[in-house]
Amino acid sequence: MLMLSGICVVFLLFFCWQTQGFLFQDGVVVPKDPYIYIGNELVLSCNLTRPLDEDSKSMYFTRNANERIPSKYVSIVGTRSIKLRMPILSPDDSGNYVCKINKTNGKIGVLGFQVVTVDYKPQKVKKEDISCRVFNWEKMNCTWKLGVNYIHIRDIKVELVWAVASDNKQYDCPHQTNTSCVWYSDNSKDRLRWNMPYSMGILVSNEITKDQVITTFVQDTESIVQPDTVSNVVITPNSTCMTIQWNHSDQKNLKLFQVQYKSEWMQTAEVIETEEMSAVACDLKPHTWYTVEIRARPLTSRGIETGFWSEAVAHMELTKEDVPSGAPEVSFGSFAEYPCGLRFCRKVIVFWKPVKRNQSNGQIIHYHVNLLDLNSGVSIPSSIGNVTNQEFSIDINHAYKVQIRAATRVGISEHAASVFIPEQSQEPRHPEEFVVEQSTTDSNEEKIDISWKHPSSPNPSSQVRSYTVYWCRGAHLIQICQETVNWKVLHPNSSEFSMVVERKSVPNMLFGISVETSPLFSNSRNWTSSGIKWNTCIYKKNGKPLIAPSRFRLSSHSEETSVKVEWDSFQCHESDGYVQKFLLFFCEAETLENCTGGTFNITVEGQEHSVVVEELDPGASYRMWMMAEAAGGAGPSTDPLYATIPVSDVQTEEIVGILVAVLVVFALTLCGVICCIRRCYHTVKSNLQPYDIVIPNVQAPPRSSVVCQESSYQEVSKAQSMMLYKFSQEIDGEGLQSYDIYKLDLPVPVIPPKPPSTQKSKTKYDEEDDDDDSIYAKINDLDSHPSSPGEGAATVPLLNKNKANTLDSDVKMFEKEGGISVLQTYLVY
Repeated sequence: MLMLSGICVVFLLFFCWQTQGFLFQDGVVVPKDPYIYIGNELVLSCNLTRPLDEDSKSMYFTRNANERIPSKYVSIVGTRSIKLRMPILSPDDSGNYVCKINKTNGKIGVLGFQVVTVDYKPQKVKKEDISCRVFNWEKMNCTWKLGVNYIHIRDIKVELVWAVASDNKQYDCPHQTNTSCVWYSDNSKDRLRWNMPYSMGILVSNEITKDQVITTFVQDTESIVQPDTVSNVVITPNSTCMTIQWNHSDQKNLKLFQVQYKSEWMQTAEVIETEEMSAVACDLKPHTWYTVEIRARPLTSRGIETGFWSEAVAHMELTKEDVPSGAPEVSFGSFAEYPCGLRFCRKVIVFWKPVKRNQSNGQIIHYHVNLLDLNSGVSIPSSIGNVTNQEFSIDINHAYKVQIRAATRVGISEHAASVFIPEQSQEPRHPEEFVVEQSTTDSNEEKIDISWKHPSSPNPSSQVRSYTVYWCRGAHLIQICQETVNWKVLHPNSSEFSMVVERKSVPNMLFGISVETSPLFSNSRNWTSSGIKWNTCIYKKNGKPLIAPSRFRLSSHSEETSVKVEWDSFQCHESDGYVQKFLLFFCEAETLENCTGGTFNITVEGQEHSVVVEELDPGASYRMWMMAEAAGGAGPSTDPLYATIPVSDVQTEEIVGILVAVLVVFALTLCGVICCIRRCYHTVKSNLQPYDIVIPNVQAPPRSSVVCQESSYQEVSKAQSMMLYKFSQEIDGEGLQSYDIYKLDLPVPVIPPKPPSTQKSKTKYDEEDDDDDSIYAKINDLDSHPSSPGEGAATVPLLNKNKANTLDSDVKMFEKEGGISVLQTYLVY
């Protein structure tokens, strides 16, 4: 019963839709169910079929969900008719269009409706949207695009017709869809004729409106052949070459084969083209995966390329192993020193990176390491597994060269990496204040900031060439990398470096630094490195100390008015931040009491572990405490220490007495020095004082033509001394040869005795001087010679009697030379 009722309702609705005049007695909408192309105009008329109290002014149109159409598209034709003129712009403009009227009683009446169908007008298929292929000379497929997406595709009909020159008949597509047509190579009339040109047309029509368009074109089938893919590919490689072979399903037509091969180390693929079905590729890298692609293309009978390339067939092939073609990677400073435990010994671990994969040429099974002592020339070879570090115990006073070679199953590489380890005394100083800090980012990563200061006292004969920062996964306790080390070489003026690592990796990471130097003004690459200095802690960027300095204590000091304070360095877990400085506070205070005066502080560098507080007051007690400070602020303070400055045992009176005694001793010493100086002065002066020579009054020789003038004893003595001195000076001044005057051969005069002195007594100093008696007593001693002043009386020979005969000539010669005008007596001292 229910089913019957439903069928009746559906039938009634259908009937009402077909007979609108019976359902809507007051009006009608025409034309019936219009089919409108997008871009055209929709025209509907609504008319009243019987008189009403209302007229056309109360009539209007709606569509779809009771959407009222704007009045600008509706015009009044008469008192009982209106007309809708509206452009169809999109598929959304399709649907039910209803004509309604506003009743005077306030109700809305429906006068009629129509269903509007919207679609695109049939369009020609563009020639550029048509593509035809002949597959392997066996099947042709032409495809095209309709150009628009028809809304009601069931109303669109697409047909392809074709003909060939050898046939005067038109054929329909044997296997047709709205967008393709396929021909097969069989024995039917519409079979593929691939070596002939095809004339074709594509007809598009709307079966409702009967509108249609056609696109015609000509297709040369020989130029659109695409061969089938190659098959049965076989590749035979060795370490540097591989032979490639294949087959093809078509054995009749000419084809060109193209082989492309490429490894991950190649930017572009290498290409080999051949008409044969085999090829050989060489100059390959050993133990490397190569992707090999092979495809085919038709050739005309004249050997010209035509048609399309076939789909490529790809194969992966691994070349055979060989010895490595490269060396492990090292840096100048990729070594670190550790205590050895013996005298003149040091433990050194050399680090390196594995050979690059594109140079390994196989699986590295071990490294061959050779340690060469540059002082003695002794070489120690060793072989280790596939690890990237080696430990040596070497002499601190010797320089070494370490060479590392990699080996595969085929053999050992001839390429070696070298690390120079200088004598310990020749190693450059490590950078100072090497600090590693971490800061959290928004992602699951940590930013690592590494900073350092240049060495404070570098070698003046060397220059810094670079800094190298290292990192690896390792153990902080023993400071040894457990995985491959990485590094970054930086500019010699740099003092910081940043990097990003996974957050979970930070606790297990080691960071290090080395400095490389070379002699001044040297351009060679013979650099010397300090080796790696590993960090001991990883600090937080803005952290601060967690505890106070430990073991804060007083230490013995020689100065009585000073106090030396010591403390231990911070361990990594004791401070979140790098300790930049220590603040020591002190003030006067009684023991176990608070400060009684002002508080003073001393700033100590973070690397120090002691400080001396000077110039404290004797007898005073001081309270001292300390805290450490990092970038994030100061940490907790230590418990206070108390120190009393001792008073000196020496009293003020004793100090004054000591000072007076010192002054007295100094005065006596000064007087003694002055007396000694005066004594020495008089002694030297008396020794340097000239002695007077007393010349006796003697009678002139009888043969001399020299006129001697009479004079008293004192006058003669004085005059002769002065004249002889002047005579000698003038002769020397003229540059003449000095004559030995007392060699004149004159008779020895008889010196009359002088009366003895009338002095009764002499002093000690008088006895030391020559008197008249002593001189007279010594004149007769002709063999003696004058003594120097200070040695007693002088014995002076007055004249030499052996030259008396030459007196006249000598005197004349002196007068001729102009030495003197009158010669009275010649005596030379």
